[in-house]
Amino acid sequence: MAEVSECLVIVSRDEPELYVKLSSVFADDPRVVVRSERRIIRPTVFEAAVFPVGRGELAAGLRAYVEDRLRQVLLGGR
Repeated sequence: MAEVSECLVIVSRDEPELYVKLSSVFADDPRVVVRSERRIIRPTVFEAAVFPVGRGELAAGLRAYVEDRLRQVLLGGR
């Protein structure tokens, strides 16, 4: 399957401070888009999740980079 070079980070709507922090963390990286969850009927149970933009797999290096930054933010306090 093809690798995708753009990443979508979706933040739970219950975590507005996390959304602001992650938007700031990834502001200078055009490969990463941060969005707040929009689902109302069945919201998710995660704080933030990483997805490829489009079809295919997220490039391994990009996934590792984004997940590392997420861990830093989530474990380092918001």
